[in-house]
Amino acid sequence: MGRRWLRGAGVLAAALALAACGGSAQHAEKRPVGPPLSRICGPLPHGLQAQTSWLQTSDHVRLVAFTAGSGSTGVVLAHESPGGLCGWLPAVPAFTPHGLRVLAFDFRGFPPSASAPNRIADNFAPDLQAAVDALHADGAGKVFVVGASFGGAAALAESAKLHGVDGFVSLSGELELSAHAINALAGVRRLRAPLLVLASRQDYYLDAAAAKRLVHAAGSSDKQLALYPGFNHGWDLLEQAPFKRRVWSRLLGWIAAH
Repeated sequence: MGRRWLRGAGVLAAALALAACGGSAQHAEKRPVGPPLSRICGPLPHGLQAQTSWLQTSDHVRLVAFTAGSGSTGVVLAHESPGGLCGWLPAVPAFTPHGLRVLAFDFRGFPPSASAPNRIADNFAPDLQAAVDALHADGAGKVFVVGASFGGAAALAESAKLHGVDGFVSLSGELELSAHAINALAGVRRLRAPLLVLASRQDYYLDAAAAKRLVHAAGSSDKQLALYPGFNHGWDLLEQAPFKRRVWSRLLGWIAAH
């Protein structure tokens, strides 16, 4: 698992998109304002302009989120565990100059997001759907989900249940996380949206063989795998790997192409 030091359309079109998705998200200006991001995460990257808000899931769990950037393409950022939305902060300045509107959130059970009753504690589909719906409500015509480690595994496990997603990117998302009842290998078999998996060949949690198995199992007709040397996992592929520019080029290029 990952380890980090931090945890275009008009109003009517957005409303129609939300209705089509069956979502409950509100426009950012109408969503309840969240706590200051610096209070959650500490010092922020220089010049970062981000707005926090509270998302409400379809099963009534309140999640904290922040948005940054603008544009007609949205990117949901699903975090590692342990960790939280703060772990995406170093990556945000690499997304936003490319006309991407990003939304990072904390899954249920990761404070300051609320916990959920035991029977729905590991039901992460509503969390992801609330984030996707929020970006559509904010004006994004296309939305991609990018998950790192735990977040990637959760997104793929729940992918067939999600609506309004134009593609999924997994950064080292594991095949299975039994502690959270996450089975990405089973979930990805029902996936039809485009898929990109980024992984390190010797990653303890998702090595080359496991990554190939995941992509082979995916039901998508458009699926790609990019393997890199070494052991870098999740966020480290974007931030610590000596070849991180190659990873960013592949990730951003894939989103642009879709």
